Amino acid sequence: MDKKNIARASIMIAMFGILSKAMGALRVMVIGWKFGQGLETDAYNAAFQVTAMSMSIIGTAILTALVPVLAQIKERHGIRGKFKFFNNISNIVIVLAIIISVLVYIFAPVLIKIMFTSFDEEKFNLAVKLTRIGVPIIISLALMNLITAYLHSFNIYGPYAFMGILYNLTFFVYLFFMPLSIEGLIITTIFANLSQFLIQVPAMFKTGYRWRPLIQMKDPYVFRTLELIIPVAIGSAVQQINIIVDRNLASGLPDGVITGMDNATKVNDAILAIFIAGFTTVMFPLLSEAFERNDHKKIVDLIDDAIGAVFLITIPATIGIMTMSTDLIQLMFERNMFTHEDTIVTAGAFFFYSLGLTGSGLRMLFSKVFYSLHDTKTPMINGFFAVALNIILNIILVRFMQHRGLALATSISVTIATFMLIIRLKRKLPDMNFTNYFKEFLKVFISAATMGIAVIIINKTLKTLAISDAIRILTVILSAAIIYFIMVILTRVRAVNVYLNRFLKRDKR
Repeated sequence: MDKKNIARASIMIAMFGILSKAMGALRVMVIGWKFGQGLETDAYNAAFQVTAMSMSIIGTAILTALVPVLAQIKERHGIRGKFKFFNNISNIVIVLAIIISVLVYIFAPVLIKIMFTSFDEEKFNLAVKLTRIGVPIIISLALMNLITAYLHSFNIYGPYAFMGILYNLTFFVYLFFMPLSIEGLIITTIFANLSQFLIQVPAMFKTGYRWRPLIQMKDPYVFRTLELIIPVAIGSAVQQINIIVDRNLASGLPDGVITGMDNATKVNDAILAIFIAGFTTVMFPLLSEAFERNDHKKIVDLIDDAIGAVFLITIPATIGIMTMSTDLIQLMFERNMFTHEDTIVTAGAFFFYSLGLTGSGLRMLFSKVFYSLHDTKTPMINGFFAVALNIILNIILVRFMQHRGLALATSISVTIATFMLIIRLKRKLPDMNFTNYFKEFLKVFISAATMGIAVIIINKTLKTLAISDAIRILTVILSAAIIYFIMVILTRVRAVNVYLNRFLKRDKR
């Protein structure tokens, strides 16, 4: 895959991601319309959380660890060796998923009791029932992560980009055209997750792979994969602990704070998922292949491009959120039962979470770089540090800033942890040029700051006119985008010139 196609693939994933996120928001709204917010939906969400969490930690580790191992095997043993290993590891993971499914089915009452201690008997019994119905979700997630990693190792991203859309369409078919029940909703969730696997199967077969019922536990690459998976799985588990601590501290604050923090987190995560995750998804296999060829120059070149892309997206997003947080939350959420007081709470968290956008984007990128270098321990240790720092800052800042302090603690901890991660990476890749990164950061920051000043002026001016809030905010956003684009051209931001040249087929690098 050449550099021009990297950008195109990233944009494709981002565009489908935007559509998928929009459909996901509509899905949540429709479920609310059809089922309301009560005992049944609480039990459904609990059941889904238990089943998804049972495999998501391992699934994320599988997706992360398999790509570099597959690249290594292809380099050393060719495509047939790659097929043989993937067949072996797939069978092992499927057996593991079945075992986990059986355990979740048996111990569903214990898991629900541990995770949702306040459920009354009726809600508890329904949650246990739905958890047991939903155990196939575990196997579906295992299959989805396996095939996604496999296709990414071939630089195939189309099915991955589209599967979120199919996931939501499955729900819409049920919600609009089928008789409704909470049991039917959890069964639909099973099929929706299964669809994310099935849509990728034709692309897998086109690569020439055929499944075989064979398991070889003595394969050295199986142990290599486990060596990479375990630290990632531990890191994912630690992040879950971090979320639990955050929400426990928030539970002592006034009503509505936890929901406000969740809403703010989802909006920030959407920015990262749509733009940064798409880019790092495409970069990961390329970094792994470059590592296997010992091509450190290409690795550094890819990192340079990725850092530039993260700066271009997250810095203006941060300044835009800081100047428009209340207006944006009001436009997105404030209606029906969501009051202006709720807007203030959510906007406060939104503002301080945004300060960590650049750190989060870079951390997502650098973690992928370490994984491509077959180093999963460094991101794991860094994750422990980030969680420990976040907990300490949470305890301190929540006393002075309440929920805003929790959001600020998250942003500070992720930024410091990212800085430590890049220092560690510099030791592995001495050719990384920090001076150039700092220059690029300053150029983008100046461009974004200019945009931010213009946003404040334009927004205040438009508020004096008799126009709707939606038109005002959309006008401000469009104006901000134009001003920012002009500024990054004028300040000669390298990343902009690189991507423009690639799309114009004039790569002057």
